[in-house]
Amino acid sequence: MTIKAIEQAKRVAFQGEPGAYANLAARQAIPHATAIPKPTFEDAIEAAKSGDTDLVIIPVENSLIGRIADIHHLLPDSGLHIVGEHFLPIRHQLLGLKGASLDDIKSVYSQAPALAQCRTLLRTRKLVAHHWYDTAGSAKHVAELGDKSVAAIASTLAAEFYGLAVLKADVEDEHHNATRFLIMSRQDERAPNQGKVVTSLIFQVKNVPAAITARDLGASVIVVEENFDIGGRGMLSGGRVQLGGGHALQQKFNIKDTADQVFLDWVNADDAESRYSDRDLVRTYADENVSTYQFLIENGVEFIEKPIGPVDASTLPRIFVTMEWHIPSEVIAPHRNRNGSGLVRRMAESARKKGAQILLKHKMTSIVREKPTSGKVLGIVTRNGDATINIRATKGVIIATGGHTGNVEFRRMFDPRLTEEYQQACQPYVYQNASGELAAMDIGASLWATAIQTTETGAAITKTRHIGCRWGYATLVYETDSPMFPQAKATGLTVKDWQDLIMVSQLGKRFWNEADGSYNFFNAAMAYHGDKSKLNGGGPIWAIFDAEAATREKWKPEPPQVDRDGYFFSADTLAELAGKIKNPYQRQPMSGAALEETVNRYNSFVAEGVDKDFKKPTPLHKIATPPFYAAWSTPILHDTLTGLRTNTSGEVVDTRGKVIAGLYCAGESQGGFAQHGLARCVVFGRVAGRNAAKNSA
Repeated sequence: MTIKAIEQAKRVAFQGEPGAYANLAARQAIPHATAIPKPTFEDAIEAAKSGDTDLVIIPVENSLIGRIADIHHLLPDSGLHIVGEHFLPIRHQLLGLKGASLDDIKSVYSQAPALAQCRTLLRTRKLVAHHWYDTAGSAKHVAELGDKSVAAIASTLAAEFYGLAVLKADVEDEHHNATRFLIMSRQDERAPNQGKVVTSLIFQVKNVPAAITARDLGASVIVVEENFDIGGRGMLSGGRVQLGGGHALQQKFNIKDTADQVFLDWVNADDAESRYSDRDLVRTYADENVSTYQFLIENGVEFIEKPIGPVDASTLPRIFVTMEWHIPSEVIAPHRNRNGSGLVRRMAESARKKGAQILLKHKMTSIVREKPTSGKVLGIVTRNGDATINIRATKGVIIATGGHTGNVEFRRMFDPRLTEEYQQACQPYVYQNASGELAAMDIGASLWATAIQTTETGAAITKTRHIGCRWGYATLVYETDSPMFPQAKATGLTVKDWQDLIMVSQLGKRFWNEADGSYNFFNAAMAYHGDKSKLNGGGPIWAIFDAEAATREKWKPEPPQVDRDGYFFSADTLAELAGKIKNPYQRQPMSGAALEETVNRYNSFVAEGVDKDFKKPTPLHKIATPPFYAAWSTPILHDTLTGLRTNTSGEVVDTRGKVIAGLYCAGESQGGFAQHGLARCVVFGRVAGRNAAKNSA
């Protein structure tokens, strides 16, 4: 397959002086076109956009220094389309005047990155380095100076243009140095189906291992991240990694484990958490445990050497916690043991070093397939601000967009009760919007093992531990120095003893034992409470307590601990308190009389020592001392436990049981295996990355 835009091009713009590496890339990639130098990247792009040239060739990443500065913010607004790419090995030459010898050279001119890549030469020959604006420009400058003691570091093409001699060839320290160039055109034409490109869609931690694995196998990787930073929920997690099989850290603690035992534990029919899993996927997971642990170690992840367990379906200790990232300002939720940050940051660091290109603030809007529901996947469409960018994937697209928990309509496919009042854990940093699942389903993908989502085990829905704020997930608090605090607005009041409050529905009535954290509590909270205008969903839940409870808990019920913008209220009387409650999800006003009646009845139970309604163990404290408080305590959603159907290679399967060629999935977007934590994300990320990279284009 040929690309007409490239085949018919007569002029191609590049940034730099004649003889620049971009000029050399243009000569190699489009030898029939005249290369037109432009002083800036903006000018080069504008030349192609305006029609002055047919194409532009732009560097986007280098294997040693990573992303090329100033490029990625220009591409979204360029109005151009990527029609090809070219990898140029960077071979730096020491160029001098003809007739000069190596011993004559006392000083060297070149661009800063080129000088940095030739430190050995500069050090051993004690050369004085001078920064110049461009490698070819430095060669031009040396030619103009006419001084035999001065040299430039540039390309062989620069030597050709400016009549210089190569005094010493290939002077770079690292000979695997290469730069990746994009070829862009006004024409929207698909790139040829050859070469190695894996587009990796990422909203969460599991796709960073996918990107690393694909890069290790030689594929070119573009990671598309909707957020302003990488890592998703993995960044905010406690860092618990459940890997077994007898890896080195288990051996250190004399834990006798095997891949077979991991498999047997996670297909145990007596455990609801493992009962409904796809056993083929569990087998793959079990067999990959040891190699995945080693993969994490090799890529810089550090573990706290303290085994945890057995927990969940495991019969042996398999959980080890990663070390938290050492820079608090990069943890997102510092001071709260967000140890998953240590895994995410190390993985991202490794991915960038290995040449993965990470595009932040790019939202995938659709997956492109040869035909709407048939043929192979060709790439994706993304948005960055107002710009639409088409990205070609000649090897595969990996979906790992973090699950569906935040998408109200999607999650209600599994449980119609999960209406809009139930917030998603890890917001506002992470929004689990089912974007990957929806895009895949649009081209025929199937969901898988959907029963797992409603087994009433694990952490699909959790109790709000930090009350009085919108997002009060049990183990996550955005402190005031978190970059997310301006959106989160409050840290919440952390409940130590559920005896210090009661919980009521939006109608002001108790509904269950407040000390219970089981699915019985959640079912009661989501039960129909009499709102005839809204039959599904249980409505907001409010914690009611008084001044003495605040004293016992050592709370300061004021900002920044609480969010008075709809999620926390106070008053001198219960009737006044009920009247103040106004929240976007509070569809019915709370009756002051109903709340007073509820509190009075509960106080009578305290006096008697018996909760006659819901059997709360020996209710201890009356709610009687003003001021009185109402704090948002609605259950919050956490784990996505089902998603797209894949085979054991990570390939997505359609509704007729056929593989969608070129489409892969991992992590919480993947269905078939319900395990809480980071391990399944990393394991199947590696599986998807490996098989996508090996895919024959």
